[in-house]
Amino acid sequence: MEIAYRTAIQALKEHHSYEQACKEAKIAARMAGSMRTNLIQMLQEISLHEYLKVPHVQRLFEADCILLHTTSLIRYPVLMNKQNYNGHQPSITQSEFLYQSVLESFLPELEQLKHPLIIPLGKSVEAVLHQLLDEHRIDNGKILWGFPHPSGANGSRVKQFLHTKTSMQKILSCFLQIH
Repeated sequence: MEIAYRTAIQALKEHHSYEQACKEAKIAARMAGSMRTNLIQMLQEISLHEYLKVPHVQRLFEADCILLHTTSLIRYPVLMNKQNYNGHQPSITQSEFLYQSVLESFLPELEQLKHPLIIPLGKSVEAVLHQLLDEHRIDNGKILWGFPHPSGANGSRVKQFLHTKTSMQKILSCFLQIH
């Protein structure tokens, strides 16, 4: 969020439109830092670039690439007990307030995308998607199940990735055959 704010402020100082400043902020901040590095490495390793027909996953994060749309289940920052909400306590599906936030922000955004490949980053996001599927709020289209959250704070990220890598490659392979 800090990166987004700094980028937007700089764009406005350079007399860019509000719309352009927001676009630049989103591009600069999406999965920034080590999280982006980890995400790119894992996506490259499962060959997402082949599915998308780009030379390298890094291409998705370039400003002129329109293939990537990053979002969050909960659009706005949430604090729990004066700490950044980590997606676990309480679980999104068990909190009426948090789940309602998903329904009001994430679902309308998802509906604007045509046949997206959804890559849920972590088990908390997967739990919400499973509930949305159970409630028939989303289709069981293209969802890449098993992807760990790429945060450096996720100590089991590498172990989880190695455990689910083959199944994710199979899922992508099935998607390639559909196209």
